[in-house]
Amino acid sequence: LPENSLAITVDDGFHSFRKLAVPVLDRYQYPATVYVTTYYVGKGAPIFRLVVQYMFWKAARTPVSLEGQAWTAVKTLDLSDRAAVEKATWECIDYGEGSCTEVERQRLCEELGRLLGVPYDAIVPDRALHLMTPDELRDLAGHGVAVEPHTHHHRFPADDRAAASREIAENRTALDEWLPGERRHFCYPSGLWDTRQWAWLDDLGVRSSTTCVASRICIPKNGYAMDVLSGVRQSAYHSFNSDSRRVPMAFSSTAPHRMICRRCSMRGAR
Repeated sequence: LPENSLAITVDDGFHSFRKLAVPVLDRYQYPATVYVTTYYVGKGAPIFRLVVQYMFWKAARTPVSLEGQAWTAVKTLDLSDRAAVEKATWECIDYGEGSCTEVERQRLCEELGRLLGVPYDAIVPDRALHLMTPDELRDLAGHGVAVEPHTHHHRFPADDRAAASREIAENRTALDEWLPGERRHFCYPSGLWDTRQWAWLDDLGVRSSTTCVASRICIPKNGYAMDVLSGVRQSAYHSFNSDSRRVPMAFSSTAPHRMICRRCSMRGAR
């Protein structure tokens, strides 16, 4: 690569990237890479945990009855109590992700929206909490945007090699179904990584992996721990909750790998 080469990359594959960022990249004729997590691309539904977080954030700060809800023992929740709301949010997310099918999760969102006065049907149409569709991913090549793996369920466990390898395998299988070419670059979900994973990635044929560690790189000390030089931006939907609070945008020089414009969200989303 020429000295001071730069590449722009974005995580997750949200619909907003195609809607808002790609036209800007086109305007300046900048190529980019998007690391895509594929479970919700295939489902075509908004990301369950982000919907739940958004609904609790958006709801009026008044008491609400939760009596009879399978996901909590709380009968009345004071929505002005931030600690109680945080606890209830994660009770709902854990129940939905651990005990429900995707169809059941969507029904849970509909019921939660009714209880909180934040209609699910009002959230879905603008697709702010959706990932891109397979057709939208295919369209990216015509705009100079490459697509690379970011795991299937947005998780890459450091204590389970089989599960971590399965995440990349399922991610690649989905992307191969929708897109031509091979994919050998990777971004850790939420930038979380462990040195034990480097050998796993090598065995999987991954050539580079990026993190959320803020650091300027001129020559990478390790192709599987690519740091970034980061600033912070907030989007309207991702500023509502502490667990999806960061949308870092970063640029850093790497050789022979890549420059990085980073976005982090969706820790372990299913």
